[in-house]
Amino acid sequence: MSALENSSLFDEACDLGQMFDDEGQLNPALVREYAESSSTENAEAITVDAKIEIRFSARRKRSVSAVREGDRIIINAPKLIAKAELDSIVSELVAKLDLRKALSTSHEELEKRARQLSLRYLHLDLFESHPKGVTVKWVSNQNSRWGSCTPATGTIRISHRLQKAPHYVIDAVVLHELIHLLVANHGPKFQALMESFPEHKMAQEFLRGYSLGEQSK
Repeated sequence: MSALENSSLFDEACDLGQMFDDEGQLNPALVREYAESSSTENAEAITVDAKIEIRFSARRKRSVSAVREGDRIIINAPKLIAKAELDSIVSELVAKLDLRKALSTSHEELEKRARQLSLRYLHLDLFESHPKGVTVKWVSNQNSRWGSCTPATGTIRISHRLQKAPHYVIDAVVLHELIHLLVANHGPKFQALMESFPEHKMAQEFLRGYSLGEQSK
């Protein structure tokens, strides 16, 4: 990973996709445009509220970006962008940054809970015994499944859609993925471990109902 990709700019900006060309390579012109137009030296700033400030730049031609500075969100936009278009983009970018912040602050709590589940229902500490260790995190790009894991790396991903679900539902999904670090399929060994979780069936019913509700929208 290059120093540029590892910078706080690339950790926080929400319009990164616009900085890459069709082959997935960084477009130097767009990166330069971002750097130049993000400078307050060439920007006209409008404070929307205590949380959001919009900086307009004549140098910025196409992209709109958002970056978090402390407790505020700075929106960098072309000076000639239409208000209706800007309002729509700002709402989307702010929502993405807020979601990213919520996910990042709750990873630690999720991992702590996963470790407790491993000790209680699997009778071992997978975080210590797995060759690569275990990481558990919320992700916002997983909308077709509740959880997923990569046994080779010990990585478990839980869909952000479950953040407001009852704790027993989250626990059931996390445990499901923890078991997959030990058992690849859903055979008898997997089922025996999963059914040791007393609210397993209730969690299944909740998720089934949630899915049906999503499909009916």
